[in-house]
Amino acid sequence: MTRHWVHGLTFIALLLLFSFVSLSCGNLTKSSANAAFRRANPTFTLIHSDTGEGWDGVINYHFSYRKPDDTTIYKEVWTLERRENRLWEVTGRWTPKE
Repeated sequence: MTRHWVHGLTFIALLLLFSFVSLSCGNLTKSSANAAFRRANPTFTLIHSDTGEGWDGVINYHFSYRKPDDTTIYKEVWTLERRENRLWEVTGRWTPKE
């Protein structure tokens, strides 16, 4: 398997996961965001996470992590939106500009 194909499958799995599974009812907690990140990326080591900018019902969550056998620290931001059923769903993932 090529890395691009594996990353593509990971992204699709993540979107499906959050389409059907709730992160949290009501407010999004750090532990639920971290758990979601770990479920989507089980081989990564989560270094740090924190909320960033956001507004009512939308939050950008910042993650720093390492990939297996790699000392580089990667960063990724997830945009999460609270839906009408009050469940959180990932609607975007992107790498912040340094």
